Amino acid sequence: LVLDPNNDRFKIVDGVLFNPSKTILMLYPAGRRASSYAIPSSVDTIANQSFAGANYLMEVVIPNSVTLIGVSAFNRCNGLHSVTIPTGNIGWNAFYGCESLETVYVGHAVDRINYRAFMACDNLRLVILGNPNAFIDGEAFQQAYPTGEMALACLGNTPSSNVGANAFPYNTQAVMTVPCGMTEAYSNIWGYQVWFGNVEDDCNHYNINVVGNENGNQVIPSVSSVMMGDEVTCEVTLEPSYMLNSIVAYKTDDETLKVPVVDNRFVMPNFDVTIVADFEYLPIGEGNPEWYYEIQGENGSITYQHLEYASDTTVNHKDV
Repeated sequence: LVLDPNNDRFKIVDGVLFNPSKTILMLYPAGRRASSYAIPSSVDTIANQSFAGANYLMEVVIPNSVTLIGVSAFNRCNGLHSVTIPTGNIGWNAFYGCESLETVYVGHAVDRINYRAFMACDNLRLVILGNPNAFIDGEAFQQAYPTGEMALACLGNTPSSNVGANAFPYNTQAVMTVPCGMTEAYSNIWGYQVWFGNVEDDCNHYNINVVGNENGNQVIPSVSSVMMGDEVTCEVTLEPSYMLNSIVAYKTDDETLKVPVVDNRFVMPNFDVTIVADFEYLPIGEGNPEWYYEIQGENGSITYQHLEYASDTTVNHKDV
């Protein structure tokens, strides 16, 4: 992308097109070869078709600031395997035809999944609804999960009754797996009852394993075994001069099937989960700032981040 030097209507940052204030992401070049991209926290709108056809993109981080994902925004992003949408409104055809997409986490602040938002996502296996009252519009998941199996977990184990016509494919052989004791609740909702041949609950307990804890740094899940649909919180303990880079969770026997972790929390799917913690040592000394930022997560957890890596979400500092 190249802008006219006299342009004052657009802005390019790292090859991506924004409006001047960086509140609207307007275009992510489809030919960009990066495998991951973190949308800046200044963005509140992902414009129509902005990522369409970006097949090299395997991971996109959508911040809590985003309130609108536009029409066909990620249409046919065939490299995406997992997506976490924390807030806002998911537009028409937003993820249409993302053929590698397996896991979708719809956050507690998402209020609407619009028409055909995830249509033709051929490999979709796990959908987690953080907001049980989110409206699922007509044909939202049409032509998805052709194998006939999909797990749908609602946080708090409460299904949404706001389901539009043809939201799911009509398949009398299809099986929807739901949290324990919720078979009747799902079966009594018209949108689920009509389109699934069988609604089966899962009352098994699944295990949580952790790898990557070292040098006194730990990620400790609130439970070691839990049922599908229950929320797991990860407590983080850091030694001085260390920071937590990331927590990644996936199906224990299949690293490609990711489980979204948001604010050190995740909703348990219907399989064993392995958590991988990545820590980084940041020695204090010549050339390094001698203090850290303190960051408080939405769940009240506290982590410390070195000044060099501080982001706009920092709230205060701590001497170490």
